Amino acid sequence: MSSPKPFKTYDEQVQILVKRGLRIDDRDATAEILHRVSYYHLRGYYIDLLDNSGMFLPGASCEKIFARFQSDRALRSILFKAPESVELLIRNECSYVLGEKYGPLGYRNPQNFRNEEINKVLLTKITKEANRSRELFVRHHVDKYDGDFPIWVAVELLSFGTVSAQLYKNMLNDDQREVSEALGIKSAKVTQSFLHSLSVLRNSCAHHSRIYARSFSVPCKILNHDEARTREFEPGFKISPRRLFALLLALRALLTPQRCTEMVEGIAGVLRENPDYRRGPQGLPDSWQEILRGDLP
Repeated sequence: MSSPKPFKTYDEQVQILVKRGLRIDDRDATAEILHRVSYYHLRGYYIDLLDNSGMFLPGASCEKIFARFQSDRALRSILFKAPESVELLIRNECSYVLGEKYGPLGYRNPQNFRNEEINKVLLTKITKEANRSRELFVRHHVDKYDGDFPIWVAVELLSFGTVSAQLYKNMLNDDQREVSEALGIKSAKVTQSFLHSLSVLRNSCAHHSRIYARSFSVPCKILNHDEARTREFEPGFKISPRRLFALLLALRALLTPQRCTEMVEGIAGVLRENPDYRRGPQGLPDSWQEILRGDLP
């Protein structure tokens, strides 16, 4: 097993990049970039600028790499905001279905869910979040109702990922189906896939992970009509379930037309501002805007 690479100062890191053929016009400015971003984090933005021997291709520059990083940051801002309304929607629909069918505290009964252990984990998380919260609505329910949070209050304490993995995914088949149909999706399994993938996307954006050329760990299901529409515009194009375009299609299915349009225009602006921040590594076809806009008003 190889030993870890030795520590390098910022100036030494700059020298490594120069030796590998990267064009650097201002070494001090490059050292400052490495100080703020880190050598390792930037690496994901220049892998496609290396040849098989690890040397930079002609034309590769620090300016180009940092511009990709900045474009990625702008894209992350758009993609972090886009699922906000989806998170609110799924919270509301889950709490509505469970509250109507089992009552305000029915979520505490494991018989109303698939897996008792997952339900226990959910209840523990609700208690933990309530104990550390300083929100007024939490204090109100603790003081007036002895901490008995009805389901429509309890979901406000849960993250998008928790609602996806420990609430919706653990709901009974009929309840899942009812939520899914309220979202406009016929298959509960597709909804489950969308929620999981979008929670991963949101977490990636929140933790400043690279989006550019990324293959996501969780494959996202693709609706049949999205595949058909993509083939209409791009006959030879195959949608990758682990690339960004698949997640954008999922967002399109769940967002309002206005929010979807805002998202598409925002992404188009990022790509237009920096042509080197290419759509290909994101899995975006040539006609990605037309496909995502679809029949939006």
